[in-house]
Amino acid sequence: MKTIREHALFAAFIVFVFLVFCRHIPVPAAFLLGCIWYERTHDTSFLLITLLLLLFCIPVYRKEVPEITCGRVTEVHGSYIVVQNGRSKVLVYTKEIPVLDSVVSLDGEFRQISSHISFYGFDFSEYCSDRGIYWYADCDPVELKRSWSVRGWVQKRISMMDEEQAVILNRIIFGIRSERDGLNGWLNDTGFSLSGMIAYISAVLKRICSPEQRKKIIRIITFLTALVFHFPVILTVRIVFDLICTGHGRDDQRLGMALLAIMILMPYCVTSASFLFPVMFRLVSFEEKDRKADTLWYTSLMQSVLYRKINPAEILLYRFLRLVCGFLWCAALITVFLPFLPLAGCVRLIDKALSWIGIADIRGSLLGPGLPFFLALLVSLRSSDHYVRLRPLLLWVCLACGLMHPFAEVTFINVGQGDSILIRMPLNTHNILIDTGKPSYSDELDTILQAKSIRKIHTLFITHSDLDHSGNQDHIVRNYHTDQVITRHFDEVICGNVRFADLNMISNDDENQSSLVIYYELNGLSYLMTGDADEVTEKAVVRDYGNLTADILKVSHHGSSTGSSEELLDQLKPDLAVISAGAYNLYHHPSEQTLQRLLQRHIPYLNTREEGDITIVCLPAGNLLVTASGKFALLSSWRHKN
Repeated sequence: MKTIREHALFAAFIVFVFLVFCRHIPVPAAFLLGCIWYERTHDTSFLLITLLLLLFCIPVYRKEVPEITCGRVTEVHGSYIVVQNGRSKVLVYTKEIPVLDSVVSLDGEFRQISSHISFYGFDFSEYCSDRGIYWYADCDPVELKRSWSVRGWVQKRISMMDEEQAVILNRIIFGIRSERDGLNGWLNDTGFSLSGMIAYISAVLKRICSPEQRKKIIRIITFLTALVFHFPVILTVRIVFDLICTGHGRDDQRLGMALLAIMILMPYCVTSASFLFPVMFRLVSFEEKDRKADTLWYTSLMQSVLYRKINPAEILLYRFLRLVCGFLWCAALITVFLPFLPLAGCVRLIDKALSWIGIADIRGSLLGPGLPFFLALLVSLRSSDHYVRLRPLLLWVCLACGLMHPFAEVTFINVGQGDSILIRMPLNTHNILIDTGKPSYSDELDTILQAKSIRKIHTLFITHSDLDHSGNQDHIVRNYHTDQVITRHFDEVICGNVRFADLNMISNDDENQSSLVIYYELNGLSYLMTGDADEVTEKAVVRDYGNLTADILKVSHHGSSTGSSEELLDQLKPDLAVISAGAYNLYHHPSEQTLQRLLQRHIPYLNTREEGDITIVCLPAGNLLVTASGKFALLSSWRHKN
């Protein structure tokens, strides 16, 4: 134990790496990290470290299909709640949101939460499994026992107010999101509102209390708030830091022990902004110089990775905005208790003013093909006297100009049971989107567009009007300043330097038969996007274009047996087929018949349900295929077919 205390910060790093990166191979990873610990310390404490890592693998909550008919509501979100009964937790999608801490009955079939794999998106199944939630149900729970908790009472009071005011108060106090969010980003997380509330009260007490009195009052308020809100991450981190980091010993030892305690108490917190940002601030405080520049740099990096955007205004005005968010939280709570006071209008006004900070957003994730070039640029400038101050500015410029994604790309976006294909020209000079997926997948669509620094979709093709293809059309046109929307048959359209042709001339009442069938070539590869075309359409295309071949085929109708006819596959001889299908879809796509047709012709296929986003990056020497699941391959250009 003495060795662990001596190297506490390194031990915390080992545990952090294990919790973040070692989900699929926990036992080998535990032994490997134990060996790294031994190499650093040359002490038998590596056995204790390895045992600690292995203990994280033991599930706290049951993974089996839950056999519960009732439970207590522990979390409430915009469209779902979390119900717990003993060691079983379930997620319930419902239109009628019950009161927190009430006991409700459940009547629905439980299904396993499916993984949504994406390059940049939020994997909801991992988020849930980290918190012991593996199953979900669609039902309207019935309240069996009334909630008498403080947060339940507050929520009930809010529900009796007018809808617009209730939406704002629920988001500020409980973090229940809606489509009408104000400040959307880092400072909009519930945890940071609570942290801001503590900071605001501390600033007020600073004027009327001595430092010792203020410290005691703040500790009491922090603990009571954490108790009422069931110890959210941000307040738990603050409490642990306060208890451990004010003791005796070296600063790095105390910080390391505090981090170990937090990760043991809440292993799931390691990917939470409510944990990462406070830890980053603590680590930066160890620096003797350039603290502000380092804070700006690391905050920018973390915002880019976690939120796929950077907001310099949020970072530069952080201390002020934190106090404003704290005041807003206090004002919102007072409005609930004393609605007759003229604070409701003030809350609404401040909330609306904060939403304008989003104007300063710089979209983009630094995790892209341009990252090696950016790192090389940083290394070349390392000897500069202004290197520390230049780093964040360079990052902002690179993201704003799309330099993290410098090559042309074709991305089959994972939008569940639907289609959406993004075609980018280098540096976002021209962006084309074929279909938009269902409305329920607008967040996933926004995520990948924002990560690639896309602010404008120059051309939008809608193959047909089915909701799983056109569901986000209005959203894209409204938010991405689309120049042209093509929904009808066309002969030829030039987008950037790429020629798009519609090979289907059938136009009747059958949406699938009338679907656009789009052909184009990019960086030596030919693509055929078939929408939901059926065999009638495919045979017409084969008849009209007898010499047609394609390297990449987007399989029609999500792999349904109504498409992917033998005539089309024999004519095209594609190198790769891509299927865009979702889990638990009603029609069980892709069909076994379609898969057998592909296998019989030795045509490899990838399914977005299993691989997530699928991207083909157009490099100068060829094309690189990468999937969000981790697969990659080189695709040859200008292939000659027999």
